[in-house]
Amino acid sequence: MNVFLLLGFFWIVYGIAGLFGYQRIPERCKNQSWTEQYIRSSGITWLMLGIPWVLLYAADWIWDFRAHWGIVLGLVVVLSLPSIGYSVWIERKYKTM
Repeated sequence: MNVFLLLGFFWIVYGIAGLFGYQRIPERCKNQSWTEQYIRSSGITWLMLGIPWVLLYAADWIWDFRAHWGIVLGLVVVLSLPSIGYSVWIERKYKTM
């Protein structure tokens, strides 16, 4: 379960870097009028992914899910879906620009 905490913190730090404009982006997105907005949206995506994983680690620490891997797998899927959906929406939005 420490993997959840480490991944969560990494994604949160990377998301905060995106909010401040420091993030690696594809070449096609550089030097556009919307580049800054794209980087911030990407940062929000990483935050949406990282925060639930840290909360999942905290929930495991409180309730000890180790015996119930089905619950953990279900929570990982459910908590990751909003970030994946937002990421797909953002990519489609900026791909048309």
